[in-house]
Amino acid sequence: MSKLRLRKPAWAAGAITGTVVILTLVSGPAAGAATGSGPHTPTPLNGAKSAIVGPGAVPSGAAIASSSWFSCADLAVGNLCMWSGSDYVGSFWHWNGNIVSYNTWHYVGDGPNDGATSLYNHRSNVSYLSKNFPPGTQTVCVNPEWATPNLGNYSWPNGTSMNNSISGFDLVLNKTSC
Repeated sequence: MSKLRLRKPAWAAGAITGTVVILTLVSGPAAGAATGSGPHTPTPLNGAKSAIVGPGAVPSGAAIASSSWFSCADLAVGNLCMWSGSDYVGSFWHWNGNIVSYNTWHYVGDGPNDGATSLYNHRSNVSYLSKNFPPGTQTVCVNPEWATPNLGNYSWPNGTSMNNSISGFDLVLNKTSC
């Protein structure tokens, strides 16, 4: 396991004062997972920097002005949110424990299937994502309060882009990091 220390993104200036974000890239199964199975953390493609958003922080003002970011950020903590377009625009889908059961894989539904380009795990626990449903070996673990305006910058364990390719999810309880 290696740790990558990221500088606070320019859009977070003043939003997360004094915070250092550390993204852990895991090349093997998630901690506690059986060998040969279990979600991996999303891998940035082509050295792309992670667009991690901490609690209470939002993306850049320019991106926010035309996005539906707040359609998720204004919801109570506990929601996994996805948008069809980059920068949190387009069709919006979200799931929480009032909609689906925890610790169980779920199909995203016909509308969102293979349609997500932006994602925000607005939860205090990790969420698992799968390329297929039912899930196979192409699964990833997403840390709490992790967001990206473009899933095209991340890949599944087999190296293919995560953009427009999510079919399943699991809202995990009692696990606060991947």
